[in-house]
Amino acid sequence: MRLPPPPVLLATLSLVVRAQAPLPPQAGWDGEWRLLPGESDRVDALIEEHLKGRNFAAKLLWKRKLTAACRTYPNLDLLFGSQFRVTFGRELPADTPADGSRGAWIRSDGERFQVFLRQEEGRLVQTFQGKGYTLTHAYTLDRGSRNLELRVTYASPRLEPPFSYRMAYRKVE
Repeated sequence: MRLPPPPVLLATLSLVVRAQAPLPPQAGWDGEWRLLPGESDRVDALIEEHLKGRNFAAKLLWKRKLTAACRTYPNLDLLFGSQFRVTFGRELPADTPADGSRGAWIRSDGERFQVFLRQEEGRLVQTFQGKGYTLTHAYTLDRGSRNLELRVTYASPRLEPPFSYRMAYRKVE
């Protein structure tokens, strides 16, 4: 005779299944988005400010790394369905499964990333795990779904504090 599984096991399994349920697509994400330069951070100036006070060699190294990783794109193309697809400018699309599992993406410079998606307080958070660092893209829509804020954070165990910047986009009608 086979005994039923203990309640603790059933509760744990239901949490795992619930955690991997796909995110529900939301109206307003899909479409082409254009950068609003006047409302966005100047990334080069922020990098300089972030590295102020470091020695010459460290400043040179981190400036090169941050400039390569922290790019600004004149436009984004978003599509949210069974996966969250983002095309950054002329890059190949970064497809992220909406169920929270990992996907792979290769940037135009050959850098490889593991990518995953989560929803957090009304925004979508897409995480790009690269070699030795993590890029986190937090997407937030305004109420009318006409403006999109993209907050990017570069985190590395060797760079404290993490580097962040904000980009503003408007939906192309």
